[in-house]
Parts: sequence; structure tokens; C-alpha cells
Amino acid sequence: MKRFLLDLELLSIGTLVEGESTLHAASKNGDVDVSVSVIRLNADEGTADLSMQVILDADSLKDASTRGLGIAQDLIRAWSFATSISVQFSALKRVADWTPGLEEREVAYFSKHSADGGPHAFLHSDTLESALRITGATLSSTLRRALRWFANGVSSEFTDDQFYYFWLAIELVAAETKEPAPVPDACPKCRGALFCPTCHITPHHKPYPKQAIQALFRRHVTNEPDRFFSMADKFRNALMHGDDLAALEQTQGTKLAFIVDCLGQLAQACLFDTIKAKMFAAGETGELPMLQTNRFTGYQVSVKSILIVSTKDANNPHVSELPVMDVTMHSPDEKPKSGQDKL
Repeated sequence: MKRFLLDLELLSIGTLVEGESTLHAASKNGDVDVSVSVIRLNADEGTADLSMQVILDADSLKDASTRGLGIAQDLIRAWSFATSISVQFSALKRVADWTPGLEEREVAYFSKHSADGGPHAFLHSDTLESALRITGATLSSTLRRALRWFANGVSSEFTDDQFYYFWLAIELVAAETKEPAPVPDACPKCRGALFCPTCHITPHHKPYPKQAIQALFRRHVTNEPDRFFSMADKFRNALMHGDDLAALEQTQGTKLAFIVDCLGQLAQACLFDTIKAKMFAAGETGELPMLQTNRFTGYQVSVKSILIVSTKDANNPHVSELPVMDVTMHSPDEKPKSGQDKL
């Protein structure tokens, strides 16, 4: 078993207490060792960029990168819980072979870049006018909250957060628009209407929240709405209960990112139709220009570069001895700036 160092950057609204230049903690069995120091203070933003080094045992550089990052992210979440302040993972910068006694060490450098460039020239006066009309429309607090959740879903960089935000937006629209007519009790296996042979009746009840959500799927999803609802509901349950998402993706034959993209489209469609109907009922007519997309999840290109590094003391390497390397990406027809390597 080898020893590896993960070098990460964090963003926090907290910084180290006075008199502490480096924080340090180690697990009881010594398999994980953690250090944290300050990179810079962002006084105008009220945040601090922190440097975290996690040292752990692993079989290989790849194993350390994958398993170590999972451990580091769990650690960051637990630290946020222990402090009640925002501590967020920003980037994995380097993973180095930290095994004692090595004269030369393998170091992997990581960087992420937008897959499609940007910013894009999408904004137009028509959509700004639509936003102003929606802002001035007579809408319930439920729909206002749904708009907020949708906007949060569009802006979030984490796919599981996007799922929650879009689902919440859809759930609120369902609550706003659900039909008051009773629906039949459903069989827990086939979801068909239940029939009581003794009373010769099919029992009915007011629509449950999930049934109201499924009704929205049926109104707005043109291709197998019940199948898509079932898949989305399974992902919701997995996220809520901490199930293995990778296993669910394999059994369902689709990725969470695909479900999120479809949920985003559904949330926008049902919000638009509901808001448009409310505005029309209030006497507000006319076109309401909107932009639509088929992708809400962000895609990035990850670059991994391997260097062989020597340290002064083979048994006591220090992270400051690892060279700093910035990786930039350019389109084929873009000339890199002086001093930059072109990939």
C-alpha cells in the first residue's frame, strides 16, 4: 500500500483563528491525515480561499484520485456540519505519490475547462421584457417560489442540487394546478384502480401530492410520461435516502444528468403554461418570448497532466516543493498568449 497526498482548494466564509497558521487533524488509526491553511482572504466578498492537503493510503495514483476525492468531499461536508458555516469544495489541484523514501515522485495535476466556451450571445430585449411582465403579473406566492427554485436549478453547478430545485418547482406548480376531483385508490403493484368486491365500488380520494405531480408529467411529457415519472421518482428516492446513484443509473439505463435536463425542460414548460394562463385570466395578453434549452447540466473538460518530481528529503516531502502548473485551453484558431502552453 502506498501513501498519497491530495491537494485541494476550498472556499469558506470562515478563516483560521488568530495564532494558527495551519490546522491539522489525523484519524485514530492514522490512515488519513489532514492539514488546512489560508491561500488568500477575499475581504470584499467576506470569504477565504483555503488550501487542504489530505494524505491517505491507496493502491495507485488513480485509486487515490477517485477514492481520496470522495473522502475529502465527505470530510468537507462534515466540517461544514461541525462548524455550521459554509465550507465548499472548489477544486482538486494535485495528487502526488507521498510514499516515504522515493527519490522521484509521480504527481498528477488537474484542471477543468468549459466544454462549450462562453459567455454566449443569448440575451435579448424581448426576454428582458418578458421577465418584467412576469414580475408585474398577479401571481401567487406558490408560483413565485416555484420561479425561485427554477432559477436556483438553472444556476446550480451540482447536478443533484439541480434535481432537487427542478423537482420542487414542479411540485409547487402541481400544488397550484391540481384538479380537485377525487381519483381512485391505486394498486401498489400495477397502479391500476382498486375495486372492492364486497361493496362493489372503487374507492376514491383527493389527489396526493405525488399524483398531482404525475398529472403534470402526463400533461407536458409527450413520450411515455408515466415511464419518465417512474424513473424521475426513483432518482428522487435515491437522492433522498442516500442510495447508490451509480447502481441506479445502471439499472435504469440512464444518467442523473439526463433526468435533470428533462426535469428542467418540464419545470420551465409547466411554469410557463401556468403563468401564461394566470396572466390571460387577469386580462394580460400578447406574446411572451422565451428561450428554451435541452441541457441544464454543465459539462466541463477535465485535463490531467503527469509530472515526475524530486524532493529534497525523500522521507519528508513538503507540498511547497511541488511545482505550480497552470493549464489553459484554446480553440484551434485561437493564438495562446505569450508564456502559455497550448493544448
